[in-house]
Amino acid sequence: MPNPLILVVDDDENNCLVTKRLLSDEGYEVDTAQDGLTALKLFGEQTHDLVILDYRMPDMDGLELLDIMKRQWDGVAVVFYTGYATTELVTTALEAGAKRVFPKDVDSTLLINGVKEILNSEAK
Repeated sequence: MPNPLILVVDDDENNCLVTKRLLSDEGYEVDTAQDGLTALKLFGEQTHDLVILDYRMPDMDGLELLDIMKRQWDGVAVVFYTGYATTELVTTALEAGAKRVFPKDVDSTLLINGVKEILNSEAK
């Protein structure tokens, strides 16, 4: 069975690279995109098991991207990994269908464990 494929979407290239390295070290295949349109293109070309979204991005924010993905690909597993994890955003993102919201300052172990948990629950 192939390793799960994760799409990381963040307008900060360094954040993409750090998150990709963290996930790759855990054995995941990882694609990255620095904007919503590129993310939609990549997601349309290949089925990703999980999408990790930043909230604030220039062309469309993570909630807009989540909405488009949910309408086009029902059942897509999405988490937010953002520096703006306010109570309002967490509530809105979860109501919109995100599985979890992680602040960017969270310990990387918590992010990895959350990703594993989500991917395991989606595989059932």
